[in-house]
Amino acid sequence: MFGIRHAFRSLLSPHRNRLPRLIISTIIVLLFLTSLVEYHTGTIQRSTLPWFETDYDVPVTNEDERVLPKPPQPPSSPVWAERAEKVKQAFVHAYDGYWKYAAPHDELQPLSNRSRDNFNGWGVTAIDSLDTMLLMGLDDLYIKSLEIVKSLNFKEESPNKNGGYIANYNVMFFETVIRYLGGFLAAYAITNDQLLLQKADELAEALNPAFETKSGLPMFSLNIVTGKAYTASSGSLAEIASCQMEWAYLAHLTGKKAHYDKATNIQRILTTANISTIGMLPNRWDLTTSLPWDDRLSLGAGADSAHEYILKYYLLTGRTDPASLDLYLRTTDHILTNLLYLTPERSLLYITDVWSIEPKASHKLEHLSCFLPGLFALGIHSLPKSAFTNDRASTLPRHDLLKSYALYDLHLWAATGLGETCWLMYADQINGLGTEEVTMNYQPSERTHPKDWHVKGGHWINAVEEWRVSGVGGVPPGVEEKLPVKEDDPLKRDYKIRRKEYFLRPETVESMYMLWKATGDVKWRERGWAMFEAMEKHTKVDSGYAILEDAVISPPKKRDEMMSFFLAETLKYLYLLFKDDDPISLDKYVFNTEAHPFPIFSWSPTERRKFNIP
Repeated sequence: MFGIRHAFRSLLSPHRNRLPRLIISTIIVLLFLTSLVEYHTGTIQRSTLPWFETDYDVPVTNEDERVLPKPPQPPSSPVWAERAEKVKQAFVHAYDGYWKYAAPHDELQPLSNRSRDNFNGWGVTAIDSLDTMLLMGLDDLYIKSLEIVKSLNFKEESPNKNGGYIANYNVMFFETVIRYLGGFLAAYAITNDQLLLQKADELAEALNPAFETKSGLPMFSLNIVTGKAYTASSGSLAEIASCQMEWAYLAHLTGKKAHYDKATNIQRILTTANISTIGMLPNRWDLTTSLPWDDRLSLGAGADSAHEYILKYYLLTGRTDPASLDLYLRTTDHILTNLLYLTPERSLLYITDVWSIEPKASHKLEHLSCFLPGLFALGIHSLPKSAFTNDRASTLPRHDLLKSYALYDLHLWAATGLGETCWLMYADQINGLGTEEVTMNYQPSERTHPKDWHVKGGHWINAVEEWRVSGVGGVPPGVEEKLPVKEDDPLKRDYKIRRKEYFLRPETVESMYMLWKATGDVKWRERGWAMFEAMEKHTKVDSGYAILEDAVISPPKKRDEMMSFFLAETLKYLYLLFKDDDPISLDKYVFNTEAHPFPIFSWSPTERRKFNIP
């Protein structure tokens, strides 16, 4: 700053000719103002994100052909408070419609203004939304919703609003746990209202017959009145392994060893399973022997939340279960090396299903799988760098490549690249909303540019290794920012739409939130806002928000459904994404798979003795 002032003083000296002095001073001022603009818009720097601080960074080539990540922006602004308020208004609009036309039933049908009981008939939208109301300061809605909570009796058939009866049979264990039990526990964590803890404990006791298998792994469903569980020989990974957080936290609150035993039994089965030949936990499990049933590996439907709970159980219980952390790192090792692919044209990084014994990939990307960049981001945010060790012995394909990298970097790159792709699944579409499933291109077309060495398709880790060895520089393949492609051309987009529905799902929004928290890069907030604007424009109706039957036509075709997770998850993550005061810190809370926050705790000495915790 002293140099600038000195230059101005010299130029303004009366001993100099005025015209050259004026020209030079004008140039200096313009250069100075340009620098300020570039600094504040982020164009003066390449990036401050961690991947540019590694040993792999070399000068960028062809920088004009690649959109580089922008540096983090100032996080606080009145704009974000306004946007959070608009999300709050959206919640009020949706819940008012539910309360007027559907309560105390499960869900609102927002086109016909009718109700439906598809999740036990206990008012799932109300229970699933309790903690969202509390976080948003909607105390009036919360208080009146407690009337539904007070009326619940899980062991008896009870009259419903229309004078008929709710048949409490075929209660789906997984959905009941994550929506109802999770909803009670999170609302209790915020309010300390004993009614909520009482209902949580009553519900858990009513669900206990689902665990009465030879393995102790829970059944898919049960008749909650008779206690008779639905018999099956196998269960999906998500259904059997997405309840440990709820039962462990409930054990901590109630002191009941029976609750703890159910949670730890599942963790023991998962962490000691022999998966050395397939690399990670498969999709189906034998409920009698507790052994893997198949070799299909997935981060989509039937498996997603179980992988999520491996890390989250470790974090929730005060990082006192090293076996869970080891399983998380072994799982992500295999994801990084065998389940992540690049498309050949746009270099889109994606996760897909694979069959391990006779290796093949489906190249299908599900919206449900878009929680994964958020899970990677949560690990980056919550675990110390020292936790990311890559000294695990393995003979599985490509695992040896991990030893050439700092594992933390690979997790960050994967989180960013997957987040980029999941965002583009929205940004590419004419309505700005992501479809349920796409099939990724995996073979190069004739249009592949010969200069684009990094765009070839195939396993991501192989492309990253080629990038590292070549010394081309810049960001790793699949991690660079990309522009949306609005044309409905599979060759240009590098994928074909497989299912056209938009279910108001939370997974991509969740990842935008987690990536914002992990990196501080405001682009994730901006993308979340663009998604919310598209929801407002294309799914909002007079009494709520409607699922889209076909999201790729304009105007989109709507379906008469509004799922409870839209209020419990999608709007909650958007609200937290735009809030500056961080009401639910990731250092203090862990979200269950339905976005219900549980406070992190450590087992007390008394609990350790009572529960036989090593």
